[in-house]
Parts: sequence; C-alpha cells; structure tokens
Amino acid sequence: MSTRPAKRRRTKNASKAPRMTRSDELWHSDGNVVLQAEQTQWKVEWKVLALYSSYFRDMQAQPHPPKPSDIDGCPVIELSDDAQDVEDVLKALYIPAFHCEPKLPLPVVRAFIRLGRKYDFKDLLKSAVTRIMSEAPTTLEEYDALNGRIEFKSFEDFNGLELDLITLASENNLLAALPCLYYRAVQLWGPRTEHLSLCLGSICADASKVAKDF
Repeated sequence: MSTRPAKRRRTKNASKAPRMTRSDELWHSDGNVVLQAEQTQWKVEWKVLALYSSYFRDMQAQPHPPKPSDIDGCPVIELSDDAQDVEDVLKALYIPAFHCEPKLPLPVVRAFIRLGRKYDFKDLLKSAVTRIMSEAPTTLEEYDALNGRIEFKSFEDFNGLELDLITLASENNLLAALPCLYYRAVQLWGPRTEHLSLCLGSICADASKVAKDF
C-alpha cells in the first residue's frame, strides 16, 4: 500500500520575490518610468527614451493605467535583456561622451548593437557599426591608412578580442567587415596553427553565408 508523501514545508525565503537593486547612476528623482531587467531597475524619463527610440516612443503613447507594481507613481517596464546591456545603453543616452570614448569594451559595443536593433536606438547602432568598420577597412587605400597597425585601437584589448570581434560582425551580418578582420586576426596569431585552423573554419562558414545571399 502506497503512502502519500508528506507535504514539503514552505520556508520563509521560498515565497520571497527576488530583491531588486536600483541603479546608482541612473535613478533620477524626476524620472517618470522605471525600466527593469533581471534584478536591476532604472528610473529614467520617457522623453529621453522616446527621443532616441521609436520603440519606446510608441510605448509612451500607449495608456499606462496605475498598477500596484508602480514605483513612485511610475510604470514599471520589464525587459528581457541582460541588465548590464541595459545599463550601458542608458548610460550612453544620458552621458553621450560615454559611447564616444576612443576605446570601449567590446561587450558595450555588443550591447549597442543588440539593443540598438531590438529597440531601434538608431544612433547607438550606427556608432557601434561605425566603430567596428573603422577597424575593418574595405578598400586598399583605407587599409594602407592603418600604416601596418595590427592592434585594434577602438576597443579595450583582451586575449581573444580579434576572434570575438569576428564573431560579433558575423552574427550581425556585417559581412563587409569580415575579410579585413580575418586578415588582421591571422596577422596577430601568426604561425599558431590551432588559431589559424579556427579562423579558417570561420571563414568557410561565413563564405557559405555570403553565397546564400546571391
């Protein structure tokens, strides 16, 4: 005869919602909308979001009746994005000099592309693509202007930057950047065959992608 399993005792922590953290830099007292991604919240202005993004401009135009989840009378907009990506994009909107720095970490540029496309932040998307293309000239004259420079001056350096840059360009269909990025990567890797093999494998994959477009 089977016995009914005992009910699991509910602990106090089990019913608690994840603790939210308010951004230190981007929690404005005069903000009128709260963005939330993962466990982070930002209190910002609709007018700033709407100025740079048609997505948020359309969202602002929709009615936002009061809800129990509102914070300081502001609607809470839940985003499915990485919190750091949202932080980087909002920082760029409120501090324009941020995305104009001579060097940026590659994850920041990746965030500009991801969220720039998703939410139609045209200026951020354009600046990110321009930054990548500045490292991948498409003409011989532009390449000669590099004066033999191999390292990437527009991105903060780290081990594997060149491969991650190739991946970012490939994933976002920046096919014009790939030939030069591959060439510069091979220059950096030199005779290390394991890296060269990886690079050649990526070249074949991207060549196949280009062929499908014709």
